[in-house]
Amino acid sequence: MARAFGICEEAVIFPNCYTRIQGGTAQLLRRTLSTTPKTELAEAVNDLGETIDGQFQAAARGSHFFLWTRSALYEMEST
Repeated sequence: MARAFGICEEAVIFPNCYTRIQGGTAQLLRRTLSTTPKTELAEAVNDLGETIDGQFQAAARGSHFFLWTRSALYEMEST
């Protein structure tokens, strides 16, 4: 499960397992699928538009990409 990734608009979305920065925040990264790839932070938000922050883990199966925290499980959608 630590190797979960998703494909969204010609880019790969994946959790960065090496960024357990102070405060316990996990990160999602977006890397373009092009001849000159670019990596940037991706922000996950819940149904209310609030940022999903803190510690989370990711899992993927088929076309579904999930984040789970201590209090919730989120199925991600591209917007």
